Amino acid sequence: MADGPLAEGAAPGHANGFSLDTHPVQYFQPVCKVHDQGLKDENFGIRRVACSDSSVLTGSWRPWVQVWKLAESRVEQSCQLKHGASGVMNLEIADDANTVAVSQDDGAVVVWDLRETRRPAGLLQGADSSIAMQIKFLPGNSQQLISGGDSGNICFWDLRNFRLKMTRGCTGTGSSSASRPKADDSKFDHAKEDKSMSAKRLKRDPAVAGPNISAAAHGENGGVIQSPISSLALSNDGKLLGCGRVNGEVGVMFLDTLEWCGHVRAHFSQSSARVRGLAFDPSSRFLLSGGDDHHLGVLNIEHWARPIKGSAPKHPPVLERLAGHRGWVTSLSACPDPRQRFMLSTSMDRTVRLWDYSHHTMMKLPAEVKRSGAEDRERAHTSEVMDAAWAPGDGSFYVTVGSDALMALYTLTADAKEKMAIPTIPLDTIA
Repeated sequence: MADGPLAEGAAPGHANGFSLDTHPVQYFQPVCKVHDQGLKDENFGIRRVACSDSSVLTGSWRPWVQVWKLAESRVEQSCQLKHGASGVMNLEIADDANTVAVSQDDGAVVVWDLRETRRPAGLLQGADSSIAMQIKFLPGNSQQLISGGDSGNICFWDLRNFRLKMTRGCTGTGSSSASRPKADDSKFDHAKEDKSMSAKRLKRDPAVAGPNISAAAHGENGGVIQSPISSLALSNDGKLLGCGRVNGEVGVMFLDTLEWCGHVRAHFSQSSARVRGLAFDPSSRFLLSGGDDHHLGVLNIEHWARPIKGSAPKHPPVLERLAGHRGWVTSLSACPDPRQRFMLSTSMDRTVRLWDYSHHTMMKLPAEVKRSGAEDRERAHTSEVMDAAWAPGDGSFYVTVGSDALMALYTLTADAKEKMAIPTIPLDTIA
């Protein structure tokens, strides 16, 4: 367990430049609820969701992705992306809003172009469940994909030839793919692959490592036990990679050097502490996580994730923990608009919750909310809520999906838009 500052819910602050108590507002309202009737008839649920500004993509335990078009606060079925015989494990849309990557239950990763949906654009060569269950596009680059899986390694792929470029383990030991192109202008090629990684360096120097580097990550005699990767996240500026693991750890990697800043045990459980949800906030100051221990984690990495020179000590990260749900947290995402310091969590307890992570408080929920005792429950879904996704540009809407084959769309209220016009404190001035 991390020895740094730890709280099960800190006191509310004023990080947005105004108080939530003096400016109460309902931020989002439900505008559309649609069942995927084909899945509902077969008793299948919706498992994954991803959004562009004009489309919503959903995946299930069936071997296809459903494409929905957004039209005047409505969603309409458009087409299906069909390939293989395995269900959808993860689903990602690149920043170009056209390139889609789908990881399947059998470990295959299929790449699609939404401008040509009759056949895939390509398949990652050699991808399997050991290296490609979790996938993320590099921000601003639809030709670079990052993946992780049961092996615990981070893998980097070039979608111009759909080949593996290189891998990295949790101690920085890695290998380049033999098929890596000689001339490549991607930022990964600027990394020094034989350079010792910071996690390895921190292990040698206890004074530098601090209390937050988990001893459980290291095996006997200096060997390393790599926990499988259960979630990935990328900072908006493309400089940091977040990694969530089955053992409850979250880690941060510098993408310019491919060095690990380190790993922190953020979730704890006697049974399962798997980190299923992981996201950076828009400022890249916080790494947000959700786990099987029913908790949410807010890890302040502002000082911890800064490269250091020489043997200067690292600032240990500050970890705040919130008792967020009564079941496994199935997903966690951050609103991309820096004016809305919100994270959205979904859970096996059938609830969706919107949080102000700077205040460590749950936000006012839509009018359809039923109050049961001391707990607010969002009743849009009648079964487990599996995933959620924000509008990528301004966070003006979000979508939730669940095991009941339901997709629910929420948009900003008029009151919220008016409130957002209030001048706020710049993020870089917040203590």
